Amino acid sequence: MRSIVLITLASLLLGIVHAEWQPSIHGTPSPAFISSDSSGNRIMVNMYNKAGIWLTNDSGLNWTQINDRITEEPVILQVPFCDFVSVGAAADTMIINIHHGDGQSMPSQQFHTLDGGITWSSFQDIVTEFWPDSIENMIFWDPAIVLSDRIYYSREDGFAISYDDGQTWDVIDVGPLHQGLNGATFDEHDPDVIFMYGSWSPVEGGVIGSYDGGWTWSLLTDMVDLTGVDDGFITDLCRGHDDHVYAATAWSAGYFPYSPFLHSSDLGATWESLGSEGFPAGMNTMQIQAVPEVPGRLLTGGHWETGVWESEDGGQTWHRLLRGLPERPTPIETFYRNPHSGHIYICLINMGLWRSTDFGETWHQVPSPPIGISIDSYYDLALIAAEGGVLNGYRGTGLFYAIDDATVFQPIPEFGNHQDLEAWRYPVNFTDEMLLTSVRTRDLWTLEREQIIVYSEDDGSSWEQIDCGFEGAFNLTSVETDLGLVLVGCADGASVDVSFDLGVTWQHHDLDFTFPYSLMTAGTDLYTVPYGDQADLMRSSDFGETWEGLGFPEPDDFYGMVSPILAIGDTLLVRAGESCWSYLPIGELGGIWQQRGEIHSHIGTVFFDWDVVSTPADTFLVGSSRIFTVLFTSHDNGWTWEEQYLEMPGFYQGEVVTELEYDPWRDRLWLNTNMGLMYLDHPTTAVGEDVWVFQPATYTTLTAYPNPFNSATTVRYSLTRPGDVRVRVFDLLGREVATLHDGLSMPGDHMLMFDASALSSGTYFLQLDTNEQTHTRKLMLVK
Repeated sequence: MRSIVLITLASLLLGIVHAEWQPSIHGTPSPAFISSDSSGNRIMVNMYNKAGIWLTNDSGLNWTQINDRITEEPVILQVPFCDFVSVGAAADTMIINIHHGDGQSMPSQQFHTLDGGITWSSFQDIVTEFWPDSIENMIFWDPAIVLSDRIYYSREDGFAISYDDGQTWDVIDVGPLHQGLNGATFDEHDPDVIFMYGSWSPVEGGVIGSYDGGWTWSLLTDMVDLTGVDDGFITDLCRGHDDHVYAATAWSAGYFPYSPFLHSSDLGATWESLGSEGFPAGMNTMQIQAVPEVPGRLLTGGHWETGVWESEDGGQTWHRLLRGLPERPTPIETFYRNPHSGHIYICLINMGLWRSTDFGETWHQVPSPPIGISIDSYYDLALIAAEGGVLNGYRGTGLFYAIDDATVFQPIPEFGNHQDLEAWRYPVNFTDEMLLTSVRTRDLWTLEREQIIVYSEDDGSSWEQIDCGFEGAFNLTSVETDLGLVLVGCADGASVDVSFDLGVTWQHHDLDFTFPYSLMTAGTDLYTVPYGDQADLMRSSDFGETWEGLGFPEPDDFYGMVSPILAIGDTLLVRAGESCWSYLPIGELGGIWQQRGEIHSHIGTVFFDWDVVSTPADTFLVGSSRIFTVLFTSHDNGWTWEEQYLEMPGFYQGEVVTELEYDPWRDRLWLNTNMGLMYLDHPTTAVGEDVWVFQPATYTTLTAYPNPFNSATTVRYSLTRPGDVRVRVFDLLGREVATLHDGLSMPGDHMLMFDASALSSGTYFLQLDTNEQTHTRKLMLVK
């Protein structure tokens, strides 16, 4: 069995220059908020999880990142509190609300453009000059609306109006009517009618409205009477046909059995609760979008993997919406409807941007900005490299693998009914011609969960699964031993399950402490940190059956620790708080703890992940930042740390390094960023350079499943940029037996069907040709 190292994903195309950089295409990036013109050619998106603000003027064929146009701040952390707002059919005027700053001070600020995104400015400081001291002035929720004859602007407890292009403002106090605002809704064709919505208590909050352009406001909803719950919040609100208004609700008690929606047919004067017939048990309804052109049509979705749902009767009954949308259920970040064309957009997390130009009848994917998967979880990150190749993926993205030199990545096939299952994926290991990963599925209708192990013993040509027989672990890891690979997982934070036969059978061990679902490994030992005031580093040398505390001297520093444990010889290195700690075992009496150097910088404590780079040339520690594109290095085993600045290809702004791993088999340092995967070959030779220049991991993928197959198989391929593509099948003699595609293909994922019912059993070769590269996969036809 080849050596096993838990590490990263990735792959590359050598020789790519900076100007031609395209990040990873394994999976689809996630747009968060969007604005567009009426034609759909000019689109502005804010990519999920700090991956930049992007603008296209040709419907997604070419994208430009515009962070540096909006503000001169060196770093922008894009966290809009409301959608982009566009005014006019040409979308010349657009507004964005963001957090930006230096990592320690990140105020919310509104920016607007009047020329379609070329130049940007803000009237935030001007509004402040007119804000009365008697009205709360927190810049916490900051929507702005720029109309042809007026500008609306709101902060925590006030609504401001300007009729002279933002030179002077009148501020109206709305504080007594609400318990905290979440958003605003208005109609460009009826600008005097404005709704704001947010939290409620037994007396105030929910939906407030103005019918005179913001000068007077009233509370429109009695939320306790409508929901029976005295504490919650409105998550979204939209206008439908005529005077219909719809709102989505949520509260700490959960989403059911209460109705998730409210409806008014008289522009907010009276309200009723709507039904939820047809929803699965696990439905999440954070978003709602009406289609005024089709009375009664509503769309909804949420931040859980439940997909997009539709009602044709004004919200009384619901069904799953496909008609071109992805079959795999996915979270919804936001809906957007262009008020001039009626085009509807859906931002799907890890599934890209989708548009309907016929009022929701059919849906088509819009090419995304040239970036990779957005990583948003501190606990579900998973990059695994071994001598034979690399696995990568995390919850919601799907799984991808590359063999040998890790130059071409392929997706691992989906398992289960995509319309009914929610899948949480966790790479486990990659060893000796076996790809091994865990898939945790949840049935949307029953909420029943199960864990399966998916594996391949032929370099990914075919896949099989093992049903584990238990509900499954939130965290699953692997440990290499002399007797083989041992799988260890935790399902509830108070127990562990262990398998010595790759998931066929499991041993269950209850624990006398509770830990936050996180297991770490070093050698053959397991480590975790329990909950509680007296947190300690716990170690198990028998795969979780028994545990011992190592007596960490500063337990409060373990708050938020998510980095792995590192081992150099007999010494453990632990990141806790702002410091690097070491633990050296001393016989059977325990060990000695030492506090080494602090791991922070002038930009604040942002240390996230780390690893050991060790080659004959040099050995050092390297750590990453979860906020900025900067690394930290230590050449004295953690006693002192220095900042190491990076340069990403293309000079894009917004990259955040969430995970790094050193790959000793290829002598590469991999960085998982929120704009795709990057790598640096021979990192020890870069030591001492002021800037480390990373290259992207770019992908054109080609797969067929099932394989071997009988009569027919599904061919999938992905592109990073538009281009001419030929997909053909050849026999063993090199004769072409089928052409599956020959022509222009857009960036993203594509699917073809290969019907081989007229061919004889045997070996065939599937070949994809682009302008830049050729990929070939072996097919086995068995009849």
